Amino acid sequence: MHCNLCLSSDIENIYTPINSLESLVINICSDCGLVFADKNFNKVKLNDGTNFRNLSCDADYSSVRVGKAQMVPRAIKLFDDLIDDKNHIRRVLDMSSARGHFAYKAIEYFPSCIVDCIEPDKYMTTEYIYSDRIKIFNGKYKTFDNNCSYNLIYSSHSLEHYRNPFENLKWIEKKLDINGFFYVEVPNIEAINNSINIDEFFYDMHLYYFDNKNLYRMLNQANFEVLADNSDNGNLAFLCKKSEIKINPSDSSSFKENKNLIEAYKANIEKNRHLIRKNFDRISDFLNNSQNKVMIVGAGRILDFLVKYCSVNLPKNLTLVDNFLSEATDILYGFRVHKLTNVKDFKGINAILILAKTSSVELKKDIQANWPEGKIYTLFDFIKDCQ
Repeated sequence: MHCNLCLSSDIENIYTPINSLESLVINICSDCGLVFADKNFNKVKLNDGTNFRNLSCDADYSSVRVGKAQMVPRAIKLFDDLIDDKNHIRRVLDMSSARGHFAYKAIEYFPSCIVDCIEPDKYMTTEYIYSDRIKIFNGKYKTFDNNCSYNLIYSSHSLEHYRNPFENLKWIEKKLDINGFFYVEVPNIEAINNSINIDEFFYDMHLYYFDNKNLYRMLNQANFEVLADNSDNGNLAFLCKKSEIKINPSDSSSFKENKNLIEAYKANIEKNRHLIRKNFDRISDFLNNSQNKVMIVGAGRILDFLVKYCSVNLPKNLTLVDNFLSEATDILYGFRVHKLTNVKDFKGINAILILAKTSSVELKKDIQANWPEGKIYTLFDFIKDCQ
């Protein structure tokens, strides 16, 4: 086994997620600190023809959990800052386009462009809205064979899925015009630097886990220069162009930082899951109190955890809200999945449980403004006094 970034064979097994369906093992390169997975490449086919399972709270993955709508504004922010002539962008390539959110925005934002979408999972593209400016290829990028070059290549939450991300970057570099732009976004391993982790960060379909230093270094080795960085704690986001100016990688190791991150993550997730199981009765009483008309905001992997491991009984009059999952599925756990904007006229909601990871101050203010009598909780409000 060799590191895909620095080619070192000094690899340490650092973590094994529980309940992986593909025997996932997480490794770290002791030289550069790149974190990557080793696994069995099993494919479990469901009746709907996807490669995914129903729940995703451990190392699993689920078709309804795959969505990229929330990623698009971050890219547009960088385009606003650095792409002066929108009419210059005439040919765009979207790597792993999922449900087409970026493609639709691109033909609106760049008035002269045509977008080629590569999406391996055909079920993702069955509901694309027709446009003669969007062309869909269902398959792997290596089998996408055309003679086009591109003014802009967009890769959002795709690079971490490839067995050889450097090879993918070199393929992109060959497809990009000499004056073209490359936008890349991946999950940021810094996201695990969070004392309230519950759901598994290292799951079956992700093979690489980048930090800022190592993504920057891999891009540079693939002949890209980073023009702008719009990263945050959850996502690394760079706008790049071609360049052959190389950096000195000697001081770019992230080994100590990433190893410490993962060790702290392991301890936190074990502690938090124990506390939530221990306080399950308090959570259940809140959800099923006959005096409460409950709204849950965030129907993702934390809700999966409660259903799978705590056997939580969701109340019959539950309002389930998730702005992004509502675009992927109508029904989850037998409940209609709503956007928050569509439930603001719902009356009588007096108990709100926020499970969304983006439970920002703004979100709480928005909820409080619409349901001023409602009591707002996060999952950790039920265990604060037990830690």
